[in-house]
Amino acid sequence: MAKKLSLKNTPILIQAEQKSLAGFLSHRETKLHLLAGLVIWLVCFLLLIATYPDPVITGDSGSYVVSSEFFHLNGFRPIGYSWLLGGINGLWPSLHFTVFVHAFLYLLTGLFLLLTLRYFYSLPGGWMGWLPDAFLWLAPSVWFTHTMIMSDSFFLSLTLAYTGFLIVLINRFSILSAVGFTLAFFLIINTRYIGLVYLIPAIIALVFAHRWKSILILVPLVTVLVVSIQMTETAMEERFRIRTYSEFGNWAKANNAVSVIPYIRQDSLPGILPALIPLHQFILAKPDSFYNKTSVMTTQFIWNPAHAGKTVMDFIQKNHPIKNYTYTWLFTGKILGLYADYLIWNHPGLFFRHYLWPNILNVFWPGVVEGGFSNPSAQVKKIREVYGVDTRTFSVNMDWYGQLIRPIVPVVSLITWSLLIFSLIYLVKIRFQVPAHQFPWLLMLTLAGFTIIYLGGSIWGHPFHYRYQLPLHAVQLAWLVLILHVTEMQKSIQ
Repeated sequence: MAKKLSLKNTPILIQAEQKSLAGFLSHRETKLHLLAGLVIWLVCFLLLIATYPDPVITGDSGSYVVSSEFFHLNGFRPIGYSWLLGGINGLWPSLHFTVFVHAFLYLLTGLFLLLTLRYFYSLPGGWMGWLPDAFLWLAPSVWFTHTMIMSDSFFLSLTLAYTGFLIVLINRFSILSAVGFTLAFFLIINTRYIGLVYLIPAIIALVFAHRWKSILILVPLVTVLVVSIQMTETAMEERFRIRTYSEFGNWAKANNAVSVIPYIRQDSLPGILPALIPLHQFILAKPDSFYNKTSVMTTQFIWNPAHAGKTVMDFIQKNHPIKNYTYTWLFTGKILGLYADYLIWNHPGLFFRHYLWPNILNVFWPGVVEGGFSNPSAQVKKIREVYGVDTRTFSVNMDWYGQLIRPIVPVVSLITWSLLIFSLIYLVKIRFQVPAHQFPWLLMLTLAGFTIIYLGGSIWGHPFHYRYQLPLHAVQLAWLVLILHVTEMQKSIQ
């Protein structure tokens, strides 16, 4: 009689079950991956500063620096990244040191996630076992992001930490990990508005993993979320007399909604608020080309002075007794948000066809790929005051990202998403060759769910630019480890 095969008797799981954290960290293979990561990171960082000796300044950099000086909201960006800048400036007010901190935080959180994955999920030997390391350390877009005085690098590092702590909590209930996870979530929702959706996959994963015990983690998470929203809204109301959470939310929603303007009847205004009729007529007076796909996806409605958004704001600012620019921005946003809601919910089919569907396609083939060195045409006053530098003198030795990587980003993006979709099909297929109770269903569903929820929130909220994909680098790393782990499980059975 043939002996019944049990996956628990296979060497791969015996090793995973018996190893302690101390034993894992002291293991020769772990030390080798740790050392390799440090060396690769150091080499890549030196190459980065050799090619980009000066950081990349954007039009948004100044607003982050303004908030960092007194740790208060400026009405345009969340406060989280400004907290980091303020802390860095307290140690050494240097933009070049800021670039180092960006890269160093990525090193720490990247090692944390990579070692967490290796601890819980056994990987094949040989070159395949080094694929996660290569994916983590050799991503050109990630390295270029470190040079930008923007929240992108910090948000990616926070997402790496979030993913690492969530994987720990999926596999093992730990108060220390719960505290770290809550802290990461707090910083995430205060750094990017899209961070709000991070709560949904966490709730699903933790409830499935720990049932009633998940309350011990979820209650602090929800509390942090509610308190953060209330504190932000209160601070906005105290400073600018308007209670709101997202300074850009209404503007972005209006930018997305006007994509339906060329396709609706001008006299079709059922149920519109009377106060919005003049705004509707003003927007209709602009050329249809102002609301085509290119204009919407490049957010011309928000930023172009000739387009409807800014001209409406200018009109309000001239005729409103309060002349503060930020107040007018928020006040205009409130009105535009109401108008956007009307357009979206009265023309859902047109909104899907002319905004949502093209934006979904942007995920696979990005229409907007930021990046490359650009020397600011005007001095950013606050940067000059805080750092004592003139950004107009900044230079680049080799703009490898702008010249070599940026042109091929759409192709790379399409290949990446195609591989992810095929790998999901592969995992579903291979599941029948692995005992159901041993297959890492929860990890697979958590990663897939996070990706879908993150993309859904991003697509709905704003035209999808390539840099919005970067936080998914953490999830894609975990997905790669999952595929290698399941493949190794299948080999062990055979």
